[in-house]
Amino acid sequence: MSQVFLNKEQLARRWHLSPRTLERWCWERIGPHYLKIGGRVVYQLSEVEAYEKACVRKAVPYDERARTCKACSENPYVFSNQT
Repeated sequence: MSQVFLNKEQLARRWHLSPRTLERWCWERIGPHYLKIGGRVVYQLSEVEAYEKACVRKAVPYDERARTCKACSENPYVFSNQT
């Protein structure tokens, strides 16, 4: 089975984002995992789909929402700045 990869322009189109946003996310170490090959960033489609699945949120009535978001600490696709 061959792996499918997306470049930053393809992923930006898929998510209706600017390619510069994806570049910034790489710098800030957020977003889906990526490979950097010869200075070129590519995203494995299975990683992109896993990231999309991790971002799915259930709608909750306003009065039941927590004031702080735990998604960052629970999401394996967000890198922690703490070592």
